Amino acid sequence: MTLFDLGVEDVLLFRGNELLKNGYYYVLVNGDVVGATVRPKEIVEDVRSFRQHGCVYKFVSAFLHEPHRCVYFSTDAGRVCKPYVLIANGQPTVQQEHLDEPARGERTFEDFFSQSFIEYLHVNERNTVQIAVREKDITKKATHLEIDPLTVLGFSAGFIRYPHYHHNH
Repeated sequence: MTLFDLGVEDVLLFRGNELLKNGYYYVLVNGDVVGATVRPKEIVEDVRSFRQHGCVYKFVSAFLHEPHRCVYFSTDAGRVCKPYVLIANGQPTVQQEHLDEPARGERTFEDFFSQSFIEYLHVNERNTVQIAVREKDITKKATHLEIDPLTVLGFSAGFIRYPHYHHNH
């Protein structure tokens, strides 16, 4: 399955004025314009769904930027992506019984990704989803849950001795 199978049209088939007046969004892969589409939201949703089900590499990111009228896909190495628990029907997909399975050898960490329990999100994608910090914070609009409330501080905060301590107090 390629982006062209999902409704992206090759950018070389257009003249500039056609793209501007017909509601097209540019489609970029790692910064290169590869095509255009009139279905930007659907394509982003499709790619994310494929990623959640293990059909697309877990570090591929898909991001719709309305002001630029662009859909950005990133596949290049070195981007910081953070894992989040997926929420389905108002409940986290990872339950206690799932957490006990790796100790019994019934599930690996990678299985949590390929079986739609956990998803990596790039920083640009995090701006387009609803993330609950704690399970009690889950709302109807919530799509993801922090793995642990302390991870909201991010990777770098793990190197700070007391990230919650403010020396002025």
